[in-house]
Amino acid sequence: MAATAKERDKDPKSEKEKNIFVFKADRKFVGGRIEILRENGAVLSEQILHKRKMIIDFEDVKAGEYTIRVIKGERVQEFTFEKK
Repeated sequence: MAATAKERDKDPKSEKEKNIFVFKADRKFVGGRIEILRENGAVLSEQILHKRKMIIDFEDVKAGEYTIRVIKGERVQEFTFEKK
C-alpha cells in the first residue's frame, strides 16, 4: 500500500478533531505534490509533501466531500474526506 490514512476519531466532544485528516505516505511520495480538490474538481490547495506524515485541517472550508491527491511522477494516491 502506498499510503495509509485515517480520519481522527477521538473525543466526540471535539468538533475541531472531526475536521482533521491525517495520513502517512510511503517514502516514495516525499517531495511529491499534495492537491486538495473540491467536489467539482477545482483545486482548493496545493503544496509539496516534505515529510511522510501530513495533517490537513478542514476547519475553515464548507461542508462537502474533498479529494486529497498525492502525486509524484507517475504515482498517484487519492483519499476522500467528508466535512459535515
